[in-house]
Amino acid sequence: MATRSDFFPGAVAIVHDPIENWKPAALEAKASIGAKFVQTQFCYDSDVLKTYMKYIVDSGLSEKLYFLIGIGPLKSEKSAKWMRDKLFGTVIPEAILLRMEQAKDPIQEGIKICADLIDEFSEIPGISGVHMMAPRNLKAIAPVVEKAGIKI
Repeated sequence: MATRSDFFPGAVAIVHDPIENWKPAALEAKASIGAKFVQTQFCYDSDVLKTYMKYIVDSGLSEKLYFLIGIGPLKSEKSAKWMRDKLFGTVIPEAILLRMEQAKDPIQEGIKICADLIDEFSEIPGISGVHMMAPRNLKAIAPVVEKAGIKI
């Protein structure tokens, strides 16, 4: 007889710069029906993320849900612009695009940006981890993990 899996249900969210007095009602509803974690779309802006997570922490949701922030090593300025413009909810500030544009080695700069941001994200209250995504750039994940000092 087959047994059912013990699923760990999750939800998705888009990091954004909340308006004053924003309430994360949609996330509260997801938690109330059993979500245990939230995975966000790509976010490369620690300032926006700090503000967003302050609202999450203040609402008490970080006590009910694990928050995994979407991030990944950028491959080029062109791919970063495409992500920002075409992937709904992706947050990439101009400063990151400029770093990629000026990089002598865009692949290595993308790895460094990702590792640096993971380090910054680890200091933000309410964040439980990251969800690393690297479509067409999988070989960059191991160097990011190493540079970020993530223990596996």
